[in-house]
Formats: sequence, C-alpha cells, structure tokens
Amino acid sequence: MIALVVLIHAGGVYESSGIWALFWIVDDPSTNGLSGKMNLIIDIFVMSVIFFISGYFTPPSLKSKNGWVFIKAKFKRLIIPWVIAVLTLIPLYKIIFLYSRNIPQVSWTSYFHFSDGIYSQNWLWFLPVIFMFDMLFLGISNLNLKLPKIGLNVGVGGVFVLGLIYSFTMDILKLQGWTKTVLLDFQNERLLIYFMLFLLGGLCYRLKTFDSKPKGRKLYIAVLCTVWIPISLYQFFYIQSFVYPGVFVFSEMGDVLLMWFNFHLSLLCLLYVMINTFRYYLDKQGEISNELNKNSYNVYIIHTIVLGGIALTMLNTAIPSLLKYFILVVSTYIASNMIVYLYRKVIKSKILIKGKEVTMKTVTTAMLVATLLTVAGCGKRETPSVSLHIAALQGNIDAIEQHIKTGSDLNKKDAYGSSPLIIAATFGKTGVAKALKPYWTKALTRMQKTTPAQLHWNPLQVLFMMSKASMTASERPLSHWVWNWTTSGLK
Repeated sequence: MIALVVLIHAGGVYESSGIWALFWIVDDPSTNGLSGKMNLIIDIFVMSVIFFISGYFTPPSLKSKNGWVFIKAKFKRLIIPWVIAVLTLIPLYKIIFLYSRNIPQVSWTSYFHFSDGIYSQNWLWFLPVIFMFDMLFLGISNLNLKLPKIGLNVGVGGVFVLGLIYSFTMDILKLQGWTKTVLLDFQNERLLIYFMLFLLGGLCYRLKTFDSKPKGRKLYIAVLCTVWIPISLYQFFYIQSFVYPGVFVFSEMGDVLLMWFNFHLSLLCLLYVMINTFRYYLDKQGEISNELNKNSYNVYIIHTIVLGGIALTMLNTAIPSLLKYFILVVSTYIASNMIVYLYRKVIKSKILIKGKEVTMKTVTTAMLVATLLTVAGCGKRETPSVSLHIAALQGNIDAIEQHIKTGSDLNKKDAYGSSPLIIAATFGKTGVAKALKPYWTKALTRMQKTTPAQLHWNPLQVLFMMSKASMTASERPLSHWVWNWTTSGLK
C-alpha cells in the first residue's frame, strides 16, 4: 500500500492539470497526462484501504492492553512521530517547495504548519486522524453497549449507503474542502467514510473474516473485470463538474448523486480487489517482503521529503516526463526503504547522555531541528528595496501599498510564472490579497466572459488569489468545491 502512496505523490510532480502545482513539494514543468489519471483512480481507495487495515488491527491491540496502556502505546506510535515530523519535515517541505520554484527563503518562524495562519499538514494528516479514530474506538468499546450482531454483508451495505448519503449531502450543502487546525487536518467529505471503513476493518477482525482461506475466485474475477465501469463513470462526472462548472448532463442533483454513487461503488470494489489480491497471491511472505512491512510505517513518514529531493535533481532536465515519473516512483520507494532499513539495522543504537539512555533517533532529530533553523534563518533576505513578489510572500502590506502607489505592474509574473496574488494566496497572506482586492475586478470580468471550455486554468488562477473572508457570493462564478479547495488555507 505504501508503494501506491508513493505512486500518487510522485504523480503530483508531473500531473498536467496544474492543481498540484499550487501546493505540492516540487512542480516539474515537464508534465504528462498519465500521472494525473493514475492519481484520480488511486485516490479513490488508497487511504481507505489504509484506514481499513488500521481498523482491523485495532481490536487485537486493545484486547492485549488495558485502556490507559492502549492510549500510551498509540500516543507513542502516532503522535510523538507526528510532532517530530511537523517540527522537522514540514519545514524541509517548505524549503524544497520554495527552492524548486526559485522563491527566496524566508524567516524560519514561518516554516511550520501552524505559523502565520494554519496551512496543510500535507501527507502527515493521517497520523492524528488515525489516533482520533483509535480513541473513538476505545471510547465505544468502554461503553459496553449491547449492539445487535452485524454480519459482513450488512456492514459493507451500511458503509455504502451511509457513505453515499454523507457524500451527497456534503456536496449539495457545499461543505466540501479541508478543515485545517493545529492538530487535525482532514477532508470534510471523506472523514466519516474513513471512520466507517476503520470500523469495518474492526468488524472483519471480530468476524474472523480472513482466518480461513478464500473459497473460489468467481466473484474476484467478476469484480476485477467490471470495476472499470464505475471508475470510468465517476471520472466522467468528476471531470465534468471541474471543467464545465454549472453545466450538467442531467441536473445538478442527478449528476452529484451519480458521481458519488459510482465513487462509493468503485471504492468498495477496489477495496475488495486489493484485499483478495493479497490473499490469493501475496499471502506467503519472504525475507524481502517482511523487511518492507517493517519499514512501511516509517517510509510513509519520510517518503515525501525523499521524493522532493529526488524530483529536484531531475527538475528542468531533458528526461521525458513519463520516464521521470517512473524513475521518481522507483527511486523514492527504494531510497526511503534503504534509509529506514539503515536506521533499523545500523543507526538504532543507544548512547548515554547524563546517565540516561537516549536513542540515536532523538539526537538526530535535535540536530536536524537545529540545522533547519540555521538554514532557514540564513535564507532570510533583508534588502532596502523589497520586490513586489517578495513583499507578497512575506505579507508586507506596506511594501505592497508602495508598489500600488508607484504604479508597479500588479500582474507581473516571476520566473516561475506566479503573480503576486498567487504567491500571497499560496502562503496564506490574506492581508495582501485584501490590499489587492480593488484590482480583482478586471480578472473577474474576463473570467465571467470566458467560455466553459476555457475555464480550466482561470478558476485556479483567480480563486486561489482571493481571501474567503473578503470575497462576496456574487464574486464566486465557479463551482463551490473549487472555491473550498483553493481557499481552504486562507481562513
């Protein structure tokens, strides 16, 4: 499963829609259509499968421990690594993000996800969410409720029906997007779905679904041969709503219902295929697969930074995009596993500091934090004359106003093709977006006169530069979910 996570994240570097370019660690100008299509399919099920697996292993973990020991064990496994990662890997992410786009480094105090307004935890969002699910499962278990016995068919049907109702309602009420706080970062329209799949995994453990060998393969083959149908229909309605907002095949509610129906059908079919593929063909583990399993959790935590470093080495090279994509997937997966393996086998020794045993991991982390602060601090550039793009990046409203007064070109693009508004919105500089609001009018007017087929770029370029707090309903001519997604970091 971690290999699929690497695949989808590597695809973000080379996908051609331009969406990932706004936030992903590296954006390579050399793009291809395959990576985006692969991402759209993998995104349907990859995290859902991980939540299902986590839910499957939670009951035995709780069974072997009392409640307090369970909490401490989960806190140590999930929250402590998360704290270390947000203090080290998130700043590294921003350093690579800025460097890859030729944007100057800024003050180290702005390199954390909780500084200067909340922005995404990115790939690390999974850790606190799974900890929350574990705590909810513990709470439900301690209630000792006498619940009716639920079979697997009822459980799967419940996940499908409740998930469909939830997704449809969230879409119609325009509640999609990401909720971002210091601790929790989750996609609104998928949170309940993930929790239900987590509980479904626990149900499968209680029913001992996987204790016996699977019988026959007729259903497996049938699902494998037909799953492309709901996937294709989901992609059609999803892309239709993005490229042609306000244009419907049947009606708004009809299109939304069909899109989510096929999404949930695809999700459960792909979940079934993934699980049974492992049961039929990959149930016997060798030495290599055992080592990969031991590495998987730590590989998930570090792989994005490894991926960013490797993608940087291929940035602006003559290598064809598809070949870059393949190289990045394979090299990231191998390099991340080698790093984790090296740590487990070689570096994970204990040293003595003031009579106390401290793992090398702790010392390494402390050194990494100090290095990050030093590098980030040295990257701060203080010059008497602040350029328009740097002022937008820093949130320097006084400098922005000076540029407005002196008649600077407010739509001038930097070397990477980003305008001051794009830069300000990317880093949550709401004050800069508000200062430039009087100059949105022409852009909005042009956008409203653009034909639906030409709206593929303008929604992202215009919406992403505007503050949710200061944009009126009449200034939102595009689909609501694009608005929620592009402005989720500007609350």
